[in-house]
Amino acid sequence: MPSRNIKTDCAESPQKIAALYCRVSTYDQSRKEYSSLDHQEEVLREWCAQEGWEIHDVYTETGSGKEAKNRPQLQRLLSAAAKGQFNLVLITKIDRLGRSAKDWFELLNHLEEHHVDINSRAHDISNDDPYGRMFRNQLIIFAELERDLIAERTYEKAFATAKKGKFGGGGV
Repeated sequence: MPSRNIKTDCAESPQKIAALYCRVSTYDQSRKEYSSLDHQEEVLREWCAQEGWEIHDVYTETGSGKEAKNRPQLQRLLSAAAKGQFNLVLITKIDRLGRSAKDWFELLNHLEEHHVDINSRAHDISNDDPYGRMFRNQLIIFAELERDLIAERTYEKAFATAKKGKFGGGGV
């Protein structure tokens, strides 16, 4: 990467320098020969090539979207944003960045503070339009709802299995 004052260049340049963020929820999802992580990165690289955007780095993570603080690659991305190393974060879907409204709004504030836009390939949200921002924020609320419903169903199934005296999996 050329040595230049990226902080100034990113804030003032029309050239988009993108950080690609890819995440899956479980370790098993990342172990396949061609995993969802591979697919996400491929989609984002193709998008950058189509738009003529430079790629700063790819941040690949395996872990729950529930809490941002427990994701080292997301923390590394936020640190690089603060240093002005890119001006755009790309994700394939909005819930790849997280499924917590609280974390989402903190993340947005951090990125906006450092003049970094965010966009999702599946949703192609506009950060410059009030309706685009509203739609983006609604999507994260639904992602959080989906996360909570999955957890609730999983608990109910485990409880019903235990109530019948059957083995529910896991360690003894």
